[in-house]
Amino acid sequence: MMNNAERNGYNEVVLDKADWEMSLPMSISAFFYNSRRDGRRQALAIYERFMRQYTDWSWDCAFLAFDPDNHVAPFSEDRAANR
Repeated sequence: MMNNAERNGYNEVVLDKADWEMSLPMSISAFFYNSRRDGRRQALAIYERFMRQYTDWSWDCAFLAFDPDNHVAPFSEDRAANR
């Protein structure tokens, strides 16, 4: 049985902007893209721009590929992007 997100491809997260922005860059743990669709290049450009903006911070922010068909381990590290 498909859930609503699988049926129409839509999902949403609502965040408190003030708290989220005050906690940057630590409020971001990873960037990801759907490995079954186009979008890696755009996601990588956003990830790299974000990492350049916060070069003075020492924390790990991963760049991940998401495979919606892998129900055991859907996220894998995109090592070409991570430093």
